[in-house]
Amino acid sequence: MNELIFLVSLVLGHVLGDFYLQPSAWVTDKVQKHYRSLMLVAHALVHGTLAFFVFLIFTDTFDYSVVGLALFVAITHYFIDLVKSYFKPKLMYFLIDQLSHILILIICWLLVTEQLFSFSGLLEQVSTEYLVITFAAYLLVMKPASVFISLLLRPLIEKLNTEKAEEGETSLETAGRLIGNFERVIILTLLFLNEYAAIGFVLAAKSVFRFGDLQDRRSRGRTEYVLLGTFVSMAVVLLIGLIATGLHGLL
Repeated sequence: MNELIFLVSLVLGHVLGDFYLQPSAWVTDKVQKHYRSLMLVAHALVHGTLAFFVFLIFTDTFDYSVVGLALFVAITHYFIDLVKSYFKPKLMYFLIDQLSHILILIICWLLVTEQLFSFSGLLEQVSTEYLVITFAAYLLVMKPASVFISLLLRPLIEKLNTEKAEEGETSLETAGRLIGNFERVIILTLLFLNEYAAIGFVLAAKSVFRFGDLQDRRSRGRTEYVLLGTFVSMAVVLLIGLIATGLHGLL
């Protein structure tokens, strides 16, 4: 049994069940009726059935354990989606929902492959200090870094906002902030993985999408903001990443 393909198949089954085999009418019914929704039950059974066939294919056995795990997937999926149905559609709730489902599948995979206890032992070997340093680094490169960059570039930001108002341009207020957060998180992750060449690819990709801003001769302030913002953002995440990796090395 290829254990990695087994796990990937479970995740693919989840993707099929959640995004391809769930009509929009089912989603509406879940949100409107909650625990009274028969579509929610049907949706959970779809996931249980998909998981059952994946378990059956990769374990090559048909017994009560396979049926029990499939029921476990269906029941947990039902309750996770039931809780989600009471919340407004937001990115945070969507991510929590998806991560919860994936976690359930990983637990099932660990049970079937008999790696649950070895996995627990592996987690015990990861020091608390290492996790705290890593978590702190990710927190620092997001909102604190965003606030620092905004304060540092405030004169250029004010000038750019004035120019946009005069030209009648509009943009999403939080778009730039989100782009910067994702950029720094990706770069920090690549630093932790020692994939330095890939950092250049991230910067090149950003440059391609911001090429229009850099070409705009009407707004020197916009060009300065794009360049300075990129360099300052890079400097901040590199500094935090190097400090974090240095602390990792001391553990």
